[in-house]
Amino acid sequence: MFIVSCDKDKVDLSSSCKLFEFRGILCRYIIKIIEFEDVNVIPEKYILSRWRKDIVRAYEDIRVSCYDPEEFDRVERVRELSQRHSYLSSLALYNDETFLMYKEATDNVRAMLEEALGIERTGGEGF
Repeated sequence: MFIVSCDKDKVDLSSSCKLFEFRGILCRYIIKIIEFEDVNVIPEKYILSRWRKDIVRAYEDIRVSCYDPEEFDRVERVRELSQRHSYLSSLALYNDETFLMYKEATDNVRAMLEEALGIERTGGEGF
């Protein structure tokens, strides 16, 4: 027997089985409460980024060109971006002014790239 609590106003759900806390998956008990309480929208906090398809993940850039010759151009672009980032970040660490300049510039570039790709940020200040 599991105990399920629900704050309908805040849509705060928890179950004593702790499946969401341990695995990031809503358990059947919570899903039944959502159905019973007529909750129309599951809050974002219960949809973890690992289950979303519209999130760009760092490991997706890892490619091995020897297995796929068509990926050679992508590997070269990754190498060039890495070199550029390494050089610019070393300049940014020179003092507080250069650090703030770098942060502002990369925030602007990130926003432009996300807009060009149609990606919506889901929160947080960092990358």
